[in-house]
Amino acid sequence: MPENIFPEKFTFIPDIRYIAVANFMPDYREEWHYSHFNDLIYIISGDMTVIRPGISDLEYPVSAGEILLMKKDIRHKDIFKHPKG
Repeated sequence: MPENIFPEKFTFIPDIRYIAVANFMPDYREEWHYSHFNDLIYIISGDMTVIRPGISDLEYPVSAGEILLMKKDIRHKDIFKHPKG
């Protein structure tokens, strides 16, 4: 690219492992787990709750249109709401 548009010199390029669209079954991942990488998740549809362990478990509701950042090596549980029907 011409230097008059992007004069900065980038010395660090982020390492992207994957970008994927995933459809999860309602009972998927209801056990404690963690990822070895930071997860940046955009919720396209549906609702879920992320639970982190603590003195009393911390619950974070996440809905369609929201972005969730889960840092690597953070133990958590994903609870997906069962569809009504």
